[in-house]
Formats: sequence, C-alpha cells, structure tokens
Amino acid sequence: MISRPFLLLMLVLTSLQTAFLQSRVDFKFIFDGVNREFIISKPSGPVPAGGYPIVMMLHGTTGDGERFYLSSGWKELGESGKFISVFPSSLAYCYVGDLGFNVTNTKWNNGDLQSNKCRNQVQDFKDDVKFLRKVLDTLKKTNTINSQKVFAAGFSNGSVMVNKLAIEMSEVFAAVASNAGLLHPLDSTAPIRYLPMWQTIGIADENLTANNGGLPLPFNDSLNPIALKFSAAQRGAQNLKDSFTLIKSTYLYTYNFNKPKSTNQKNNFLVSFIKDLTHAFPNGVNHPVSAPALYWDFFKQATRNTTAQQSLKISKHLHVYPVPATDQVWLRLPLTLYGREVNVDLINVIGQRVSARVFHNSDEYSLSVDGLNSGIYLAHIYCAGYDGMAKIVVR
Repeated sequence: MISRPFLLLMLVLTSLQTAFLQSRVDFKFIFDGVNREFIISKPSGPVPAGGYPIVMMLHGTTGDGERFYLSSGWKELGESGKFISVFPSSLAYCYVGDLGFNVTNTKWNNGDLQSNKCRNQVQDFKDDVKFLRKVLDTLKKTNTINSQKVFAAGFSNGSVMVNKLAIEMSEVFAAVASNAGLLHPLDSTAPIRYLPMWQTIGIADENLTANNGGLPLPFNDSLNPIALKFSAAQRGAQNLKDSFTLIKSTYLYTYNFNKPKSTNQKNNFLVSFIKDLTHAFPNGVNHPVSAPALYWDFFKQATRNTTAQQSLKISKHLHVYPVPATDQVWLRLPLTLYGREVNVDLINVIGQRVSARVFHNSDEYSLSVDGLNSGIYLAHIYCAGYDGMAKIVVR
C-alpha cells in the first residue's frame, strides 16, 4: 500500500514539474457540425504580468497543426518569450492541384481555396474565420490572456488566411506576419482598423520563379519593382502609398511601406525577400533566417491599442443586394440623402477606382458590375455631410 506521505510527495513533484516545464494541450471539439482541432504550447513558470501573449500559427496546404507544432520553431520561442503558441488545423477539401487534377487535402477556406475548388462538386465549406475566433475565445476561457497582445503568423495557404484575418479580425489582432502567401482578391478588403503587417517570401520560391524561367530572383535592387507589384493588394487594403524605405542585410531585402494615404492613421507594412529560400517556412534550421525570431521582434513592438487609427467603417445604413451580384448590384441609401447629388465610386482590392457615378433624387441606385473580375469591391458613397462604404461581392 502506498503511504500518504509518499502520495503527498508525488503531488508536490508533479506540481513542480508542471511549473518548470513547457506544456502541450490538445483541444478537440465539434464546431459547425464537424470535428475541429488545435494544439497549444504553454511556457513554464508563472503567468506574465498582464497575461500571456498569443501567437497563432497557421499551416499551409497539406499541413496541420501537429506538423507546425513540431517544426515551425514557435513553441521553442514561446518558452523563452513566455507566450502561448497556438497551432490550429484546417479541414480537407477538394481543389484543383498544380498539375490540373483534383486533389483532396487540408486547406484554409479563403480566396485561395475558393478560386481553385473542384468544379461540379458540392462541398460544405466551413467558415474558418468563425473557427479561429472560437479558438481564441476558448483560450481566453482557459488561460489568463493579454488581449492586447494577440498575433497571427502563417505559411503559404495559411499566409493567405492570415492576410484575410488582418481584414476580418483586425479588431482582435495587434499585428500579423506570414510567409509565401498574399491577400487574395476574393477575400474582404475593408479592415475595421489598420494593422502592422509583415510579408516575407524566398527569392527561390516557386511562386516567384515561375515568372523568371524557374530561376531564383536576383538578390539586388532589381527586386524594387517586384516589391511594388508583390505588395500592391496589401497596400491597397491598408491604405498605404507606394513609397518605401529599403533595409538591406545578408539574407533580407526589406521594404517598409509606412506612408498612409490619409493623415488619421499610423501603420506600416513590411515586405521582405529572403535569400536562397524556396517555398518553405524558415525556422532557423532549414534556413539561416528564423521567421519566428523575426516576427516575434516585430510583434513585441505592437499592441492592439497602439495600432493604427480606425479606417472608414462599412456603414450600417447602406443596404446592398443581391449578394453575390453577377451583372448589377443595387444600393439602398439612407433616406436623408434623398434629393442630394450623391457620388458612388467602385474600388477594387488594390485601391483602384474601377467606376464612378453621380446620382440624383433617389434613395436607391443600381451599379453595373458586368465584366468585373470575381471578388470583393468597395462602394464609396459620399456627398456633402455624408461619407460611407458598402461591400460588394461579385461572382
């Protein structure tokens, strides 16, 4: 029979081990009718003052949370940085692969998936923004979290998802950073507020080399025009000018776009090209650059309440139908605008005005969207004493 003193000693040792060792917790639950999973890595020691910062890492196509828990380098940095790292898993869907054949594998539900989904096949696409909100809500209920220090990182399709989160969950995250995946035109383009963002990619990444005869891009100032093209969608969504400051180092060409188009905001968007990196998430082992170390230094400079000023909000008094639209869309405006000369500009994902109309003496207007590419656009409605935005989805 085990003695009571021995049991007490074992309990004390177990408590001490928990206090001094980094821990892993696996969460599995049913959400929106399907099984969802995520892993957290919690640092040892006491809770930091103000609560744990959070870094959410989103895997790429064919990946899962387990793979990036093991290989990304975030959990190791979380132990020294005293933050919780989170590794959610996406669901599997059918999509058209690089060789043109249907493939079923894991992918986050964003514009990247929707633009490549298998045709003539009905699929139950789940809202991953909703799921990732649930992940963070679960963490807040089970841990002491610093809500001003919540960050997101991602790779490839997960990077596309991070850029989507910077739009649709900008009220939650203090900053985001990701590798090898851009904001997709099918994803939302009007953030509630602007966030500090960092986008990295290797000069030997297949997404870049395809336009260079399969060869790595030169690691020199010839990257300047490529940086402008590469960053266009994000700069448009973040309302930033195309002027930049260039910072050079052994492995990085970093472009800092930090000049907003309006004076009531303060945010910056970094673009870095990484020497010798292919389509991979650099973790300091597979490449001399450690993305977690870079991103964490970037994250530590931001908190949710010190991020940029609020952008134009989508007006609650503007009604748009149908959603999505195919040839024309109707805008119902506030009755207070009846009788005024009202300007309506249609703006695409990179901030370009694709049409402009002036309307008179009505509270309901129609806009032609025939011939426009599929995606999300903003209708900017303005006149004397009124300035509002409406989101338009074109299919």
